[in-house]
Amino acid sequence: MTQEELLRLPKVELHCHLDGSLSQEFIEKRLGRSVKKEELSVSDDCTSLAEYLEKFDMPCQCLKDEEGLEEAGYDVLKSMSREHVCYAEIRFAPQLHTVRGLTQEDAVRAALCGQEAGLKKNAKISSQLILCCMRGGGDEENEETLRITEKYLGHGVCAADLAGAEALYP
Repeated sequence: MTQEELLRLPKVELHCHLDGSLSQEFIEKRLGRSVKKEELSVSDDCTSLAEYLEKFDMPCQCLKDEEGLEEAGYDVLKSMSREHVCYAEIRFAPQLHTVRGLTQEDAVRAALCGQEAGLKKNAKISSQLILCCMRGGGDEENEETLRITEKYLGHGVCAADLAGAEALYP
């Protein structure tokens, strides 16, 4: 089977990180500068989860406001459409996007808005969000994430998850 034939097959994406699936074009637009591939991905011989997780820092800088989160939801679905993804569960931790005054719920609503726009434009895709609690995050923040998950369950959100460096926070 050729690469082209594989690309045309319908796919399901069940473990997609919003901040780890952004196009280079999106990141460059949001940061206002060129970005090298090496800044966004680890080398083939990477064996460290901590090193891998560092590559999420730059994309996360693009998602600190409602506009960034909305555009990100759209950007990821646009990329998935090109790869013939028919269903996706996109994970993100709303508590990581509250630095500039957004609440976790604001972050979720913005991501859902971007997802909705992406679904309208790419009608062959179905998509939902998984809201992540963070290892090492505060109990209050994680409990808030769970409350928001419950509120939006069945309305664009399908699950809650636990993310982060397991070795540091068993």
